[in-house]
Amino acid sequence: YCVPAAWGSLYLWFKTNDANCNGYYITQEMFQQDIRIVARPTEFEWNYGDGSTYGPVPHAGTPLPQDRWGEETATSHVYLETGDYQVSVTVYFSAEYSINGGPFVPIDGRATVPSTPQTISVWK
Repeated sequence: YCVPAAWGSLYLWFKTNDANCNGYYITQEMFQQDIRIVARPTEFEWNYGDGSTYGPVPHAGTPLPQDRWGEETATSHVYLETGDYQVSVTVYFSAEYSINGGPFVPIDGRATVPSTPQTISVWK
């Protein structure tokens, strides 16, 4: 989600379906065992479409109310040229699993999930 403002500024944040980012849970029976997997977003990497990136960082950014547009945020970006840009974010997830209600065990590695690029128009 993004809101372009005058003078080529852009304010971005990542919005999930889970307001608390407590994770995405999968419960599955496998080989007569109850398996539970939880994946949590751990890092976010912004691609502003003009060759500039930000991240990976542990925060997703946050929306600003309209009366605060113009304030610089961690995910703000200033474009030097007007035009159309393909903006995207890559979200990195870490996961862990539990068998039959036991303690969660970390899963090695992480999942890299790129968003579908969104076209924004920057104007003066």
